[in-house]
Amino acid sequence: SVKDPAPSVLGPSQVPAGWAIRRRGDLAAWLASPPVSPEFVVGDFVERGAVALLAGEGGAGKSLIALQAMVDVALGQPFLGRPVMQGSAVGLFSEDSPNALFQRLRRICLRAGTNMTALVNHVFPLSLTTDDPDARTLWSRNAPTPQLIALEAELAEIDGMRLLVL
Repeated sequence: SVKDPAPSVLGPSQVPAGWAIRRRGDLAAWLASPPVSPEFVVGDFVERGAVALLAGEGGAGKSLIALQAMVDVALGQPFLGRPVMQGSAVGLFSEDSPNALFQRLRRICLRAGTNMTALVNHVFPLSLTTDDPDARTLWSRNAPTPQLIALEAELAEIDGMRLLVL
């Protein structure tokens, strides 16, 4: 015997506006008018305006890869052999000290034959390491903290930002 389908968690009147699977995922509509091709900031895997995740074990080199991507975007040079959209890059690093970030950037530039001065006003690595946990807390009690509000305002002032690493 066929069982009745499970009841919906949301009633029809509770579904958020614009959220309709049959309308948004309509292949016939896509075939008639294909969606606009996305712009990519890095290769064909970091889409402009989208979120991408770089995950791995601690010490695997995620921060180093992120810094390399930031430098390549700022200089407009290929990242791991893939084209980039040139622009400014900002990185917020919660586990790396300012000294560690500086030393990594220095090594990246030496290896690439680039002077670090070429990155000034284009690459912004920010270390969130501090003994004060409140200073690096961006969201608390279901609301943005003053730090996040200030950060958003500052990010909005960076010309041509193409890459934000969190």
